[in-house]
Amino acid sequence: MKYNGVPLRHELKYYIPEADLAAMRGRVAAFLRPDEHMGDDGCYHVRSLYFDDPAFTDVWDKEAGTGRRAKNRVRVYNRSDSVIRFERKFKVDSYVGKQSAPLTRDQWDAILRGDTSSLLRSDSPALHRFYADHKLRRLRPSVIVDYEREAYTFREGNVRLTFDRRLTAAVGDWDIFSDEGLIRYTACPPQMLTMEIKYDGFLPDSVRRLIRPYTARRSEISKYVLCLKALHREQLYSKGALAL
Repeated sequence: MKYNGVPLRHELKYYIPEADLAAMRGRVAAFLRPDEHMGDDGCYHVRSLYFDDPAFTDVWDKEAGTGRRAKNRVRVYNRSDSVIRFERKFKVDSYVGKQSAPLTRDQWDAILRGDTSSLLRSDSPALHRFYADHKLRRLRPSVIVDYEREAYTFREGNVRLTFDRRLTAAVGDWDIFSDEGLIRYTACPPQMLTMEIKYDGFLPDSVRRLIRPYTARRSEISKYVLCLKALHREQLYSKGALAL
């Protein structure tokens, strides 16, 4: 299934106790292949800077359960500028899709200065859309979302299963390649992590049986919303600007 030419996938999210991770890892590793990007410590670091308009429309669309909504972010891994990706993740009823495009370091530095003109020279529809939204909706950086990810894949059904822990929100000078100057706040419920399962047309029975003991707490988790709420609790946003 596609939406405007972009493949759509299923995405299931669950909170699970961090204490269950070791047992879950043992079950998963016996059947699924570890992601090739995981380091020696068994995970990799994900950092995303989200953009939203002054009214935080993307947050309110999520909170209202709007059937068709989107989020804009720039993502890097392990705090490195070797891979910088713009991603527009969108929801179409019960399906999710993602448009993405690489950015150069010069493009990224220009975006932070408010200059998105170089995106028009790209052949990426996703970057063209971001340019238009940046101008028309006055998009601006809203929060940095940080976490550690442990990931596994299963060829049948194009399944990707991830465990995300140590979710934190950060604000500061918006430097996504360094921790210096960032103010960080814990955003995930204590002693909990999130498990996500993404797949195409079907979820194989072997994977379904594997995760069944841990799927009692399905939730419409949004790391972006969790992080903004963490900032609100710390009174970094005025009640008039973001009353979550």
